[in-house]
Amino acid sequence: MQKQEKILVVIDPSRDEQPALERAITNAQIREAEEQSHLVLLVTAGRSVGTRNLAWINQLQQSVESEGIDSELIVSWSQEWSANILNTANELHADMVMLPLYDQQTGNQLISDEKWALLRKCESPILLVRPGGKPKRKSILVSVKMQDGSYDDLNQRILERGSWAAWRYGAELHVVNAYSDSMNFPDRGKINNMVKIENDNIHIQQGEPGKVISEVAEKVDADMILVGTKRRSGIKAALRGNTIEKIVGSLSQDVMLMI
Repeated sequence: MQKQEKILVVIDPSRDEQPALERAITNAQIREAEEQSHLVLLVTAGRSVGTRNLAWINQLQQSVESEGIDSELIVSWSQEWSANILNTANELHADMVMLPLYDQQTGNQLISDEKWALLRKCESPILLVRPGGKPKRKSILVSVKMQDGSYDDLNQRILERGSWAAWRYGAELHVVNAYSDSMNFPDRGKINNMVKIENDNIHIQQGEPGKVISEVAEKVDADMILVGTKRRSGIKAALRGNTIEKIVGSLSQDVMLMI
């Protein structure tokens, strides 16, 4: 029986370049016959569709169909951008959301408040796709936090996702764990028990998480970085994720966020 993964691909009609769609096509092409992808193209036309017309939108879907990839098209005119994506992902029970992230955003913020609200609330993993990112992966970096037991489930899930991606792409898997001081030094053996990789591919480094992850990503020439973040409630839910923003802002690679 075929397993079909549902991928929600967000299309920005105000842009000519659609990195999320390009990456989704590449991902679908490398899958085995029993692991087919179903791409749902969500054109968020509510804000500014500009000179785009139905022919342009249909052409996007045709570029997917021409590769033999199963897809469907949704055009939304809603002004509530983040809520629209969130609701669509929930209705589809999407296995992943691919969201384009361009360099030019509101002010100096790479991740706008509206995007951040989506990242915090979405149940599905979100891949922030950068125009400069490499479509095919040779090195994948997974960030974990082994010194905190409350992250055990998240660590396990993100390592499983990273291991699967490395296997599927034929890429080298690396794991990074930042820590603040010797009192909370991560257990390297725990990492080894959760994922089978070479000891040299486990990077335990002292420092601020965003800086450490960025440094290791450059060191191992990572093509994709997987980062986990715990769901927040109350006033904490309104706070921006400085670690995520530092990682995304300092690198041109794709970043997957899992909650």
